[in-house]
Amino acid sequence: MSDDQIHYLNAQQLAITQPMTFHAPAPEAIQRLHVGDKVQLGFVDPEIQGEFLPVVITGIQRNGLTGQLLTAPERLPYLREGQQVSFDWVNILKIYT
Repeated sequence: MSDDQIHYLNAQQLAITQPMTFHAPAPEAIQRLHVGDKVQLGFVDPEIQGEFLPVVITGIQRNGLTGQLLTAPERLPYLREGQQVSFDWVNILKIYT
């Protein structure tokens, strides 16, 4: 599956529209991320429920980030453990410390 077919939750938008349910890291915390840090992303599919997955950051560019899935999803068969994904800072639901 190509990156343009993978859809993510926008954590920053959800934190604003649904503050009792979703919390997103502050932009300042996200700006301090480095290669090797672990974050959580929300993957969604219009026909299947979404899934929260841990990702290790493998690259940080001006236009976004790249990472590697640390676990295999249960409900999204087109994603696999170890797969490289590209995402934006607004997609980060959680920073693992």
